[in-house]
Formats: sequence, structure tokens, C-alpha cells
Amino acid sequence: MTANKDKSAGPLHGVRVVELGSGVGAGFCGRLLSLLGAEVTALRTRPPSTVPDQISGAVPANPAEQLYLGNGKRVTAVTGDREEWLSQVAGADVVVYGLERASGGTPPDLRAVYERLRAHQPGLIFAALTPFGLDGPLARSAGGDLNAQALSGWTSIVGNPGEAPLSMGYGVAGMQQGLSAAGAIVVALLMNDQRGEFIDMSEAEVIAGLIHLYEGTYRFAGIPLIRSGHRAPGSSGRYPHTMLPCKDGEVILICRSIPEWDRLLAMMGNPSWGTESRYRDFHAMATEYPGEVDALISPWLMRHTKAELMLLARRFRVPLAPIRTADEVLADPQLAHREFFAEVQTNGGRRVRLPGLPAVWTRPAVPLAAAAQTGFAS
Repeated sequence: MTANKDKSAGPLHGVRVVELGSGVGAGFCGRLLSLLGAEVTALRTRPPSTVPDQISGAVPANPAEQLYLGNGKRVTAVTGDREEWLSQVAGADVVVYGLERASGGTPPDLRAVYERLRAHQPGLIFAALTPFGLDGPLARSAGGDLNAQALSGWTSIVGNPGEAPLSMGYGVAGMQQGLSAAGAIVVALLMNDQRGEFIDMSEAEVIAGLIHLYEGTYRFAGIPLIRSGHRAPGSSGRYPHTMLPCKDGEVILICRSIPEWDRLLAMMGNPSWGTESRYRDFHAMATEYPGEVDALISPWLMRHTKAELMLLARRFRVPLAPIRTADEVLADPQLAHREFFAEVQTNGGRRVRLPGLPAVWTRPAVPLAAAAQTGFAS
């Protein structure tokens, strides 16, 4: 069946979303819902001062973020008048509220806000995206993205050994929160029970959940989750799980089995050291002397470009991938063929390309509400 690349009429067509508050998580959640076909209105207070019931909307931090997170939405400026923002929320199916707290001030009681709104809109779905969640000892504490990442434990495994911890940049942690919230909202819409739903989405808990990727490494291999620079902690128990330089950049290698390691050696021309017992002990290579093995592989990699290594990896069936620059991603023929990037015009008249939705409908999408009514949700 021919793919339908018109992603404008997605499964959330007819769903009305109001986004307000602050934070990358809420902005990205709204953007995802918009890409799925929902009508999203982003409220921005004018000026951004104290608002009755403390409902407010903050402009994203920088122009690039504004452009990316605001694309596909109707951005509406509102004053601090309670009746004005209530009129915007009236009739909405979903409210997405992001709350990143600066120091000082009292956070709003978002559950109470939801209950007031639900009195007039019984089926309302309200998603509260906060750094720490709405209950527990930190629920009313000031904090933002960096605090949430630190609390999750993620920063303890990112960075070089013995050096300061690092965080995920470019709003990646907030986007993971927004992705989780969007998924929860879709599930709530599928339930379609007209009783409404309150979603409490903690960024710290979302990021803590990502660490389970390495849980087995600690639980079964006894490898502590500590900062290990360009490799996973303890190479995830088996060498290689690492990034290494090549002639024009870097590549990542993740060989998890003996056949994969042997194919890597074959790709390198079967160097003599590959038969030594020291380089057949995959756990020891991962945890005791990974740098030594890096030094054996790196000179060969440095003789090849990323493109050459990709061709060789396909030929020898080796799990190797290039680490691409932004320009290389934009020029990728596969992404171009699938029309992943959408071109938009900025207020200054400049045309830029923004990432779109990975999903392509193989037939005209059935609106989610209609699907639920026909029994799809059950």
C-alpha cells in the first residue's frame, strides 16, 4: 500500500489541546500532539507576571527553541485576567501545563486547578509536567531540568571518570518527559470514558526510568554505574561498547557477541593480536583494560572515513554507526526521501528546516475519537 506522506490529518484530528506554563517538556508534548493532528493553542501571558490562580505561560528560552516548539501551534497572548484564560481553556479536550519553578514563590495547586476546570468540562484530560512530581518531599521545591536530571541519577553516569558530572543538553531530558506525557494523553483519549483524567508527569522519574537500560549490567555483571567517558559503564559488560575517532569524525561500536567481535576483526584484516587470549576475554576487556583495546583498534579506524566504515560494516555485518553532525543529518538521503524535515519560514523571512514526525500513515488516518467509538480502544 502506498504511504500517505500527508501527515496533517493525523489520528488526533479534531482533538483540541491548550498548552500553558513553561518548560521544554510541555512545549514538546504540545508539538507532538500537533504533529499527530491535534489543534494546539499555546497560551503566553502578556506581560509574564503573577496571574490569578497562578496560571501563566512563559515564552521558551531562545528563538530557536521558540521556533521548534511553537511550530504547528496557534500561539495566543493573554493577560493575567482569569476569565480570559478560562475562555481559552473552555471546550478543550486536553490541557498541558508545564511548571519549572524558579527560586521563590508558591507553586500552584495543579490538582485544584484541574478540579475547577473539570467542574465545567467533565471529560477534560489535564497533564501536569513538573521536575519532581506533585507529591513527595520535593514536590513544592524550586527546580528545573538540571535538578530533575541530578535527582534521577542520570548525571552520575555521564562525563569522564574522576571529573564533574554532565547533564543531557539541548533539552533532551525535557523532551523525554514531553514524549512520555504525550503517550499518556493518547492512552487517556483512547479510554474515552468521559470522566476525565489527571496525569502527574515527573521529569526526574522519566529520566530515572531510562537508567534501567544499564540495570542488568549492575545486577548481573556487578559493574557499577559510574562515569566512563566515551563508553558505557564497564562497556555494558562486554567489549566494545564505545565511541572511537576515525579519519573524519567518530563512530560507535557495540559488539555484544563473539561472532560480531570476530567479524569486526575480519573487517580489520584479522590482526595477529586478535587471536591472543587476552583479547578473547570480553569481560576483562570491558572492565579492566578497555583503553588498551581502544588503542589497538583506533589506528585502523583512523585510516578510514565514516562513509567507508559504514560500507565495510554492512559488508561484514558489524554493529558500527557514524556519529553525524547536524549538517550530515540534514543532507541524509533517507530522511529526505521520507520528507522528515519540514521547511518553515521565520518571522524574519528566513526559511529553515525542522524535524517532523517519524510516522507515515499507510492509509488515511482514522481520527482517534472515531476509532475509540467503534470499539478500537477496547
